[in-house]
Amino acid sequence: MSEKMMSNPWLARLFPLAVALGWLADYLFWDKSVGISFPIFIALTLGLGFWLARQDEVAAHPRSLWLLVPIAFFALVSILRAEQMTVILSRLLALFFMALLAASFRGGRWPEYGLGDLIDKLVTFVPKGLGRYRATRDETESEQSGWRRAAPVLRGLLLAAPVLIVLGSLLSSADPFFGDWLEDLLSFLNIENLAEYLLRAGLILILANLLLGAYFYALQASRDESLVGENKAILDPFLGFGESATILASINLLFASFVAFQFQYLFGGERNINFAGYTYAEYARRGFGEMVFVAFLVLLLFIVLSQVAKRESAGQRKAYSGLGIALFALVAVILASAFQRLLLYESAYGFSQIRVYSHVFMIWLGLLLAAIVVLEIRGNQRAFGLAMLGAVVGFVATLGVINVDGFIVHANLERARLGADMSINSSAPGGGRYEVDRDHVDLGYLGTLSSDAVPALAVECERAEAEEDQALMTYAAVGLLCHAERSQSYPAPAHWQSWTLSSARARAAWQRLEDNQAFNSMDYDMRRNSQGQVLLSIAESEFDCGHIGQLRP
Repeated sequence: MSEKMMSNPWLARLFPLAVALGWLADYLFWDKSVGISFPIFIALTLGLGFWLARQDEVAAHPRSLWLLVPIAFFALVSILRAEQMTVILSRLLALFFMALLAASFRGGRWPEYGLGDLIDKLVTFVPKGLGRYRATRDETESEQSGWRRAAPVLRGLLLAAPVLIVLGSLLSSADPFFGDWLEDLLSFLNIENLAEYLLRAGLILILANLLLGAYFYALQASRDESLVGENKAILDPFLGFGESATILASINLLFASFVAFQFQYLFGGERNINFAGYTYAEYARRGFGEMVFVAFLVLLLFIVLSQVAKRESAGQRKAYSGLGIALFALVAVILASAFQRLLLYESAYGFSQIRVYSHVFMIWLGLLLAAIVVLEIRGNQRAFGLAMLGAVVGFVATLGVINVDGFIVHANLERARLGADMSINSSAPGGGRYEVDRDHVDLGYLGTLSSDAVPALAVECERAEAEEDQALMTYAAVGLLCHAERSQSYPAPAHWQSWTLSSARARAAWQRLEDNQAFNSMDYDMRRNSQGQVLLSIAESEFDCGHIGQLRP
């Protein structure tokens, strides 16, 4: 923000605008589930920032404007989807890219950020912005200003409010007489919910200061960006080439031995299961987490080692890159084994949320490993951080696009519809037959998914009616009835701020089923057993809906 803008009256207006936006956040989010309020708040925050930039005749760098694309995408995903992992990660990424936009608003150098730059900018840009704002304000405000004398006290009181509430509650619990006196005092003041109001006022002020620091940094301090290690390395390489090469060679030898010695175990598939006597579940789960963790750990180790290892000649640089490529090639083999186990588990038992997460994560982890190899060959280690960010964005965006819970419904019911018969015969010792039939699908689990699953379940019901597949109708109905009971038939949200497209689509799908004669003609009964589980009886079978808070009368 230029000196012109920071002269009165702009200085006096900036803080009230931030407070107004903080109050708006309170109105949108306090005591309400987050819904359409999130993209609205994101849009208003961006709008105020660009309006301030226009008033001060400050322009964003063209590269920084590209950050509006992921901000808009992830803000909208948070209302398009209801599956918890997708929603939480999408909102975090929207906020992350908002911070990245503020940190590089005028400089536009965010594509050059390394991992150190991302950490440094996102941690320090708000405190730096607040510091500059206060320094500029002190220069422009009169020493005799009444507001200048009173403002710190008022801000201090509001910031102290949450602390006073917590400490007062603890002291009231420790001494009931003090608690009674404090309650009488609040009653004497005749202010209902005073503690809540003070807490909300404190939170509004905290958010206002965060926004103030972000705006001021974006418009005033983001033009002249310096990157970590650009002029002088933040940490000079201190580990000799011999030591670093030995570390990589040792790990390569260990991984090569692991792959060579256990090749049959890694890729034996069905024959290995029979030979070793493992069930599908035991084989698929055995070592999966460890192998994925090893791959991730080696990735981090290589990134750190690349920052501290000396490579003083072209030959040393080529040798180091060769060892790194060999390492990632072996890690790719281990990841392929883990991925094969996951596919085997999915084919035997169907999909769950954690399996879909793992499936997508491993794909993006593999792509990240390949990107690191390419960047190492090109000697562009600074871009490691951007590659990691790209993998995180790709992972979360994939979850949002595929609709995790809808995918689970379609995949598992298709598996049930086709029978999912799997026969294994082997003449090897311990060989036998393992079968997975169409009943080996946890239908009650479908009823525990988010509202993203409801339109998919309704589509399966309509498909079953069209194909006159009574079994598929039963399977889809189990998921729908369990889900509807859990969600109390999808009532409209109590507050407009909580509206989401996912819940609206669920309500519309449920209402559309009123025209599905096959679904409405099904007789069913729900009851709770002694363990608190809700059991659904339908089509002469009983299914477990899990634990539901309260059955409707």
